[in-house]
Amino acid sequence: MAKSKSNSAIPELIKSILLSLGLLGGILLHAQIDSTLIVTDSLSVVEPAVQDSLSSDSLITAMADSLSELVVPDSTMSDSAQTEILSFRTVHNSAFAVGEYLEFDIAYGVIKAGTATMAVLDTLTWEHRPVYLIRTTASSNSFFSSLYKVRDRVESLMDVDGLFSWKFEKHLREGRYKADRYEAFDQINQRVIYQQKDTISAPLYVQDILASFYFVRTQPLEIGKSIDIDNFADGKVYPLRVLVHRKEQIKVPAGKFDCIVVEPVLREEGLFKQTGKLTIWLTDDDRRMPVLMKSKILVGSIDVRLKSYELP
Repeated sequence: MAKSKSNSAIPELIKSILLSLGLLGGILLHAQIDSTLIVTDSLSVVEPAVQDSLSSDSLITAMADSLSELVVPDSTMSDSAQTEILSFRTVHNSAFAVGEYLEFDIAYGVIKAGTATMAVLDTLTWEHRPVYLIRTTASSNSFFSSLYKVRDRVESLMDVDGLFSWKFEKHLREGRYKADRYEAFDQINQRVIYQQKDTISAPLYVQDILASFYFVRTQPLEIGKSIDIDNFADGKVYPLRVLVHRKEQIKVPAGKFDCIVVEPVLREEGLFKQTGKLTIWLTDDDRRMPVLMKSKILVGSIDVRLKSYELP
């Protein structure tokens, strides 16, 4: 009986290890919000026919025609209001550019669970504006895949000049779960269209979870201060605060780095159930490159450690 109980607990431990971190693509959200909310309320399982039609290439281009017609100026908005919104902000960015590629290992203590990547792949055009195509992937290794296979891909279109979200998609392949989520950020009319059918009002410059991470990298990080960001995920707008804690030197497989330690938290109590603590080490230079991300779980923590990188 004891052996059976132990064996049945293994997949749950693996699931906790892989999902609690959010596998990079959802790192700012999954580590802060109850995972049961994410899985039960947000995952829409894909039908087999849809699964077969999915490819490893981005679906962003394929969706452009169907979503672009939704992102048009609201006829009820005054001309002055439309003009003000259409003249978007400009944010200085010396942190990242096309060609940046980061590779991480995911570990639970001495146990390696898989690998993850973060890449700024290209600049495209969306709503007549240049946008970054940013992609993260996560894969469980062969041992973990035999018990709970993970193959996740997350993509964001982020405005080059204003560093805010235009488009987000997430493709989850986690164990038996196969789900796809889409979000179109209509910054002109201050709303988000998600799952290609539902619409919710949102603040100007609202971010998806991946764009939030890259936006923080471009901001001044002063010890003892914080950065507030409005985020949208899974049908809800929620307020994120990034606390700037301290400076610290750490060593990871990619080398030794002087870092600034930050922690994302929800600004308001009662909106979501927070079950974990996420700490991120960013290089203490203009790039603010993530080198270590540590997520607390029930027992121990999950570490995402930079093991190699390519810079533009």
